[in-house]
Amino acid sequence: MSLNQYSTSVAALAVDGLQRARRAANVSQRELAEEMGVTRQTVNQKLQAGDMKLTEFVTMALSVGVEPADLFAQAKEKAALAGREVE
Repeated sequence: MSLNQYSTSVAALAVDGLQRARRAANVSQRELAEEMGVTRQTVNQKLQAGDMKLTEFVTMALSVGVEPADLFAQAKEKAALAGREVE
């Protein structure tokens, strides 16, 4: 797997972890939107597409009570377990 493919995989898994953490914390997309100063639709779009600035990811993670680094570490582990390592 190329470095670009690996990075994309880890990023997607980190956003998935963020979504799960948001649901577990019972934080709505609307609440996240208010915290970030954007619309709920913007939050939804970013979470669905998995495409956001790092600062947005960090803000969302901290808003739901998780450390962004933990989400990336878990994503990296999952990618390795799925055989998605860089060759």
